Amino acid sequence: MSEELQYVTLEEIEADIVHLQENAACSTPPSWPEPIPLIRPVPAPLAFPVEALGPVLGNAALGISDIVQCPVAIAACSILGAASLASQAHVDVVHPATSRRFPTSLFLMTVAESGERKSAADHEALTAVRKSEEDAVRNYKLAFAQWRDQQEAWEAARAAIKRKSKGDWQTLHQQLQACGDEPKAPLKPHLLVSEPTFEGLARLLAEGQPSMGLFSAEGGGFLGGHAMRDESRLRVLTGLSELWDGSALRRTRAADGAVHLRGRRLCLHLMVQPNVAPLLLSDEMASGQGFLSRLLVCAPTSMQGKRFQRDVQPWARQAVDLYTKVIGDLLDRSPRTLVDGGLDPDPLSLSEGAAAKWRCFADEMELELGKEGVSSPVRGLRNKSAEMALRIAGVFACIGNETTIGTATLERGITLAGYFLSEAQRLYEASAIKPDIRRAEKLVNWLIQRQYNEISLRDIQVHGPSSLRHKADVAQAVRTLQEHGLCVVVEVQTGGRPTKRLRLSPLAADVI
Repeated sequence: MSEELQYVTLEEIEADIVHLQENAACSTPPSWPEPIPLIRPVPAPLAFPVEALGPVLGNAALGISDIVQCPVAIAACSILGAASLASQAHVDVVHPATSRRFPTSLFLMTVAESGERKSAADHEALTAVRKSEEDAVRNYKLAFAQWRDQQEAWEAARAAIKRKSKGDWQTLHQQLQACGDEPKAPLKPHLLVSEPTFEGLARLLAEGQPSMGLFSAEGGGFLGGHAMRDESRLRVLTGLSELWDGSALRRTRAADGAVHLRGRRLCLHLMVQPNVAPLLLSDEMASGQGFLSRLLVCAPTSMQGKRFQRDVQPWARQAVDLYTKVIGDLLDRSPRTLVDGGLDPDPLSLSEGAAAKWRCFADEMELELGKEGVSSPVRGLRNKSAEMALRIAGVFACIGNETTIGTATLERGITLAGYFLSEAQRLYEASAIKPDIRRAEKLVNWLIQRQYNEISLRDIQVHGPSSLRHKADVAQAVRTLQEHGLCVVVEVQTGGRPTKRLRLSPLAADVI
């Protein structure tokens, strides 16, 4: 039986040709160039110069690192924060050239992933601070009960005098004066806060201890919280900078009018995760206002995967216990105060040799400023590095019970100021990434995670990352990927219509 001939139409032949072309376009890979990373790899951090902390603080940092099994830099920054809190009420540093006094308050930020035992390190470092605060709370409860009785008695006495008054205002005035001044409420006992609004912080400094610490092992709660909302962020950053400077706090409140607070001190240590840190480090307002130039930041190498079970070394606990006692003794010592209750710290001057050493360091920083562009992310911090060295050396001198800052102590302060400057250079540059690059990075990561080797630009806009909902943003992100050799855009026929599709480089995952 002869085979029956099959006839096809011209339209069917054209459809088959289009289908073959589409398949050929999808199956023939381009010659892929070596891709260029979207973001320059962040250099590895320098080892924290723990020996610069001195014997008490340095051994304690090593001890906490051994006990908790966290990076030394995390333990060291927690210790520096606690040491600054204990010192700032007692000493100021005298500028060797201008004789201006600087607080020994430090603002620190430690960047580390979840699971790096930030909270455990901070818990060890703040043992003496928590105990001092707990003792203060107990004393406050007793003092508050006594004050409340005195206040009620004073108010009752004045009320009785007013009731018995015959209208002779001079006699009334004399009798009211005989009651004495209104009893003063005891100072609120808080030493630590974690997520305050600035108004709440200022109120605590007015009604409580004149020296406080803003410490948080979950610093993202503060940076992303109510206090740092867009409408209040500038006010908060400005207020924190004023406290760092040692300036008097001036606030006008509806409840009690103008407030002028002298002699208040605040130190700060925020621990944040790497995805949170850029919220602050790349914030133009924080940079322009000057807050970032007051911030000492570090991001140590992770220890995860190396923390195997073992016994704690006896020396580690001994070192931490000695440090805890030193910090506790400083916190228990009554600071010198002004008549209005503000602090009047003792001035710490530099020895002649230390002053000469400091001038050399300050001149070196000034020379480097001349080499950097005006938009350098670390320009502000370099400009304050000489002052940072003074502040850190002042903390060391107070911990060591020194009456002047000697050359060796200043050199340790300079070493740490240099370390934090190098960390700032590394981290600020990594955070200063243009939005176009950020969106391209999100797109390529999204494609890799979902194993999309090819996708239409329309599908990216509809189903892709939320930051790529606009056609112009998708087009810019794709152009950026093309410029870095991470993709090509091909045009294929779909249903007789041309469609642009992104084809991902098979080498993309190697550089992301």
